[in-house]
Amino acid sequence: MPKVSVIIPVYNAKEHVQTSIESILAQTEKDIEVIVVDDHSTDGSIAYIKDIIRNTPCESVFRFVQTEKNAGPGAARNTGISIATGEYVAFLDSDDRINQRMYETLYNEAIKYDADLCCCNGIKDFGDRCPNKPMVNPQFASGIFTDDDRRHFLTHFVSYFTTFIYKREMLQQNNILFPPERTAEDTFFLTLCILTASKVSSVRETMYHYIISPLSVSQRTDTERYLSKISVFKRLTEETKNRKLYEKFGEEIDFIFIKKGYMMALLEYIKSDPAPKKEIIESIKSKILCAMPLYTQNTLYRNNIKLRLLEKIIANTPEWGLKMLHLALK
Repeated sequence: MPKVSVIIPVYNAKEHVQTSIESILAQTEKDIEVIVVDDHSTDGSIAYIKDIIRNTPCESVFRFVQTEKNAGPGAARNTGISIATGEYVAFLDSDDRINQRMYETLYNEAIKYDADLCCCNGIKDFGDRCPNKPMVNPQFASGIFTDDDRRHFLTHFVSYFTTFIYKREMLQQNNILFPPERTAEDTFFLTLCILTASKVSSVRETMYHYIISPLSVSQRTDTERYLSKISVFKRLTEETKNRKLYEKFGEEIDFIFIKKGYMMALLEYIKSDPAPKKEIIESIKSKILCAMPLYTQNTLYRNNIKLRLLEKIIANTPEWGLKMLHLALK
């Protein structure tokens, strides 16, 4: 059994995948398997990756599989999970890169505490366009994951799910997979893992480089993307209720919906429309009210002055809301 299965979803990534693959080839931990999932690329990405790894010492650890149809990165990762054999599972995006010691460091730290999850820090790499930014989730003590630590993480995390490794047994036993939506699938997955993990560990080193490209899926303009945001967080609420997790963490789960579903849906819409329309903003709010009629009574929301102020600003002057949104969602 490999120590870590690294899953890389690939869709038309030929122009930027080389750096990602070379960072895998440079890993100091050699007891890994790399699962490259082709989400029906049309640009020769997979042939290019095979050329990169040909005749390297790590060629034999690569496995290639294809999704049934083009379905987005979440579905591609699920395909990888279904065939993974490693003790832990990790995810690397095709346009990112990792420190050469990342998987050795995370695995050793995870084993020390028998952790279900182990994470490091990362960095957002904008190239020459603007200064890099740190990617840091809330810290937690290694060992037993207390409910207080869990609540704090749920109400303060950004996601950065690729900075984690996940015990495959935990994913299998709890049937944790990515949702079918093509946006916010990372938050859905990580939230379920955080709610399920018994033991956790972390290293504070910066080891994951999230390359910000104008061509990446998360940076593209999509006038319907905000609807997917709402959909995935409705799914998260339903899933946590079905798993009997909502009973204990409902306040936190609702706050995630408000912050990452409602407010980020507003962001997606404002970004996509040069002249944001108040009727669309009102329709987004109506969808949230349908899903969460009493969201304004959520204690975490009521105590977040920035979030409530931002909501009012967006309702009246959307263009100013876009400028302030990232500050409010920190």
